[in-house]
Amino acid sequence: MIKLRSIISALLIACALLPAQADDFGLWTEASASQKLGLTGLKLDGNIGFRANNHWKSGDRGNVGLGLSYDMLPFLEVAGAYNFIYSYSHATC
Repeated sequence: MIKLRSIISALLIACALLPAQADDFGLWTEASASQKLGLTGLKLDGNIGFRANNHWKSGDRGNVGLGLSYDMLPFLEVAGAYNFIYSYSHATC
């Protein structure tokens, strides 16, 4: 019980000491899907995401990903993925 209190206290202190990123309100969304394929242990993964900032007035980044994984052993999985990230650039004056 004392260990749990010490861990929680340390985490709360660490969170209090971390600086905030900004006072800007934004939204980070992501959706993903996974489908097992007919072969044993083969799985197809896909995801899509979008980030908005400046109180949802402008888009910051969009991404699309596709991956394939295979369970070689119960404790070993091999995977490969491709992520396309489109980052919006904003001109500042």
